[in-house]
Amino acid sequence: MQLMKKAGMAALLSAALVVGAVPSHAGHTNPVDQQTNPQAENFTDVHIAPRKLDVPFVRDAGVTNPQIFRGVTNGLTPDALTQVIGQPVKKDRRSWDYQFKFAMTNSQNFLVCQYKVKFDREDRVASAIWRRQQCAALAN
Repeated sequence: MQLMKKAGMAALLSAALVVGAVPSHAGHTNPVDQQTNPQAENFTDVHIAPRKLDVPFVRDAGVTNPQIFRGVTNGLTPDALTQVIGQPVKKDRRSWDYQFKFAMTNSQNFLVCQYKVKFDREDRVASAIWRRQQCAALAN
């Protein structure tokens, strides 16, 4: 029994060392294309500790009706934006980051999408950017 505990601890330690050896930017990609993100706005990756990887998976947002994004227009105040699409997952001075989940057409699967809203100096919506083209296509 004691030998099994030691072997298990050694395996965990080895895994931690391998994970720690991978640079934090490894695997980080920020898709940039002229349609959805022409200014190459940065989107942060979603990070979570393995203990929280339970069903439903962490990147599981509530299913969103894509038509709500028709209400996002330039000039909206932050309060009006919140009324249209809800609270962001992250707020900066001039941008808000959102995460939504769309049901995929003719499928039982979902697509988790990231959306960024940028504000102008008068705290009005100046632009909105999808991280991926597939998300923009579903919302349009």
